[in-house]
Amino acid sequence: MKSGCVSATPMYTIFGSGFVGKALMARLKQNGLPCRIVSRNTWPESGSDLGRVIFTSGMTSGFRDDPMQTADVHVTYLISALRQFRFERFVYLSSTRLYVHTEYTNEDTPIIVDAADPNDIFTVTKLTAELLVIGRRDPRFKVVRLSNVFGLGDVSNNFLTSLIRDWKEGRPVVIRNSQTSNKDYIHIEDAVSGILSIVDAENTCHQIYNLASGRNTSNAEIASIFREYGCSVRFENEQFTIIFPEINVSRFREEFCEPSRNPFRRDFSKILLQKLQLNKKS
Repeated sequence: MKSGCVSATPMYTIFGSGFVGKALMARLKQNGLPCRIVSRNTWPESGSDLGRVIFTSGMTSGFRDDPMQTADVHVTYLISALRQFRFERFVYLSSTRLYVHTEYTNEDTPIIVDAADPNDIFTVTKLTAELLVIGRRDPRFKVVRLSNVFGLGDVSNNFLTSLIRDWKEGRPVVIRNSQTSNKDYIHIEDAVSGILSIVDAENTCHQIYNLASGRNTSNAEIASIFREYGCSVRFENEQFTIIFPEINVSRFREEFCEPSRNPFRRDFSKILLQKLQLNKKS
């Protein structure tokens, strides 16, 4: 495959119009850079040079219920893109969820898959996609293992967004696992900054990067923030605990010198405050 032409002002193409894709588009436009979002129904002409590509398409929820669709979104669309187009650079957004069964979370950790676990359709398909990208043995192609992204404007059915939606619409906020359950979250602005740092880097030492806060947040802390806004929170099953390993972000920090802000409480509180103000206006 021939590389794309490097221009003084690069063109960016974003595959996927979800929360992360739209946030990337907004930042690039804010910076005055030419960019476009490609959805599954608006692919460019085959053979086009797409410039700097960020492939954000993925299933963040519902993958347990529709494994075929998950495989299509994570793998089939990626294969089509890699076959049809030319690129200056290519970044594939994977997930830190791949470490769910591992003790360590550095990028070189072997990924463990449990064929008996229906949740692992996510792991298997994301890992397959990573191998398709990294297997090209081209340093212009990279993988970003992204943590759980949160921020204003997310309309998905992800954990935090679902809790906020229930609170905003006056329903009880019910957390269906224990207070001690915890995982890593990264604010959308930090995620966008990190992704663009990687895609814009002239030379990088590696092809796979974890992008996370590097610190887990417990359900108990999330509940305490809701309660600060007068919300009642109930834990449905204290016997059910899910603890994800803390994500190692030393590779990203050492190479890009951009430590995560990691103010989860401040950023999540700000989202709740903005939602509260919008409710009052309406």
